[in-house]
Amino acid sequence: MTSPVTVSERDLRALLGIVGDHRSDLPPAGLPPSLLTDLRDQIRCDELQFLGQDTLRQTGWFAQCLAAGSDIPGDDADDQQLYWELYWDSICATQIRLALITTRPPSHINADRLNCARL
Repeated sequence: MTSPVTVSERDLRALLGIVGDHRSDLPPAGLPPSLLTDLRDQIRCDELQFLGQDTLRQTGWFAQCLAAGSDIPGDDADDQQLYWELYWDSICATQIRLALITTRPPSHINADRLNCARL
């Protein structure tokens, strides 16, 4: 059995500080590496991934992956083929699969809003 996770005021202030900070390390696409590092450290995870993708066209604009112990995000471009092979069976694709089986044509689907953040 899992216990509920609660967010403290301190946690919220820390997150507000992270996203509100001025960053000088702006990349051409995606988030600044310093912001990814701060987020990873705040939520205490082994790896943080941030993606920009069009799921219907199976293309990605960028993929940033920040592993534990690293301050430099890597690009997951080599894993793109495997990612899309596994994507449609994942929980990330649930909303878009449901939208595709409705009577509405796919043009009504906003792919930008249906992306799944993998943390």
